[in-house]
This record gives sequence, structure tokens and C-alpha cells, in this order.
Amino acid sequence: MCLKAIAKYLLFAFNLIIWLAGAGMLGVGIWLLVDPTIQGSMDLAGLQIYEADDFTITGAIAFVVAGSVIFIIGFFGCCGAIKESTCMLGTYFGFLLVIFGLQLGIGIWALVSYDSVSGSVTIRGTGI
Repeated sequence: MCLKAIAKYLLFAFNLIIWLAGAGMLGVGIWLLVDPTIQGSMDLAGLQIYEADDFTITGAIAFVVAGSVIFIIGFFGCCGAIKESTCMLGTYFGFLLVIFGLQLGIGIWALVSYDSVSGSVTIRGTGI
């Protein structure tokens, strides 16, 4: 019985950290989208970006989308673990299974088409 309680609270603690990380990513993404001083001048990986171009907006939107997904997954994991709800834990497992499948598919695709991917990836402004 004690081992079950330890597993329950460990699952809750890890998912709480994931939930907070998702909330942080969501907050940073929204902040990047709405703050005009951030959009005015941004130093990204040593490259000066002086206007809110597509690269900055796309990155901010990616932060919002990824943060939202992580936030939702962390919520289902936290609530499912603490309430011992099979429905929420099943939804949590389903999300994790879909994400694992996507990662596996993207990894296989990147391995198969390595030459075309490496040829199309360049660091902006450097020509590398």
C-alpha cells in the first residue's frame, strides 16, 4: 500500500513540474507576441533582429502552441494522479502515446531524408 502512495505522489509531483513548465512556456509565448519592446529589438543566438519579422512571430506562436499542449497534458497528469481517475489518466496516456508516435515518425523521417534536411537547414544571416 505504501508503494502505491509513493508512486501516486511522484507522478503528481513530476506532472506538476511539467504543468508549471507548460504555463511558463505559454506565458513567454504570449509575452513575446504582445510586448512591443521585445518585438522592436531582439538578439537571438548572436543575430540581431531589429523588427518583428516572420521568424520572431513564428517562434512566439510555436511557444504558445507547445506551452498550451504541455499545460493540458500536465493538467490531466496532475489531476488524474491525485484523484486516481482512470479517465484522466487514460487521456494522459493517450496524449503521451500520440506524442511518442509523432516523435518516432519525425525521427524516422529525418533519418530517411537526412541529406535533404541538412541541405535546407541554414543559420539565418550567416550562410552556414
